[in-house]
Amino acid sequence: DFELPLTLGNILTGINVSVIIGLISGFIPAFMASKLDPVEAIRANT
Repeated sequence: DFELPLTLGNILTGINVSVIIGLISGFIPAFMASKLDPVEAIRANT
């Protein structure tokens, strides 16, 4: 039987992990897109 008490520390840890994963997941595609030439990026989407 595994019990995890819902404390303020556990809640903040969960929020922090979620924010970090969200920032990394958003930063990597944005960084890759910033390397593209805008004309080529627009041409590839049409």
